[in-house]
Amino acid sequence: METALHPVVIFIDKGFHDIEVMYAKYRLEEAGYRVFLAGPIPGEKYIGKYGYPVLAEVGIHEVQGRHYSAVICTGGWAPVSLRTDGKVRAVLAEFYREGKVIGGICNGPWMLISAGVCRGVKMTASGAVKDDLVNAGAIVHDAPVVVDRNVITSPHTNNLPEFMKMVLETLKRAGPSTMPGVEKVAATP
Repeated sequence: METALHPVVIFIDKGFHDIEVMYAKYRLEEAGYRVFLAGPIPGEKYIGKYGYPVLAEVGIHEVQGRHYSAVICTGGWAPVSLRTDGKVRAVLAEFYREGKVIGGICNGPWMLISAGVCRGVKMTASGAVKDDLVNAGAIVHDAPVVVDRNVITSPHTNNLPEFMKMVLETLKRAGPSTMPGVEKVAATP
């Protein structure tokens, strides 16, 4: 059975930002998207920054861009390790090239920096990430959310409502029939 809307992947690792991951997951699911949490080891339990446990439904190295319409990069401490993973960087670069939706909130844009997809892109960032984005060539604005083509960024957990509203609007505009390079897949890729 095929899902009504293309799946979305959220990268996780130990120390992920509990609220950012769960808020994004539930908002996307409410809108009809199937959300997969991807961690370094499939089936492994990861504990968030504030102690919330989640299960990695797929391994990062199993993620194939053609199965997903969007990727969400949340904050917490997880981006520090995730940004060094070559597969995370490759998936983000592929999504960027193909015009698929990429969301980055709080420290999540560190993964975008390491993927080399920030040059010339309008973005916003938390104080900890702002200088790094500037040095990576991003055009940084002070705003609760910035959308530049397929890239949506937001600086802080407090901006989750605006951030997820723009992620959902961007996904809706892209639509499943116009999503480049995405194959419709069964509920479990």
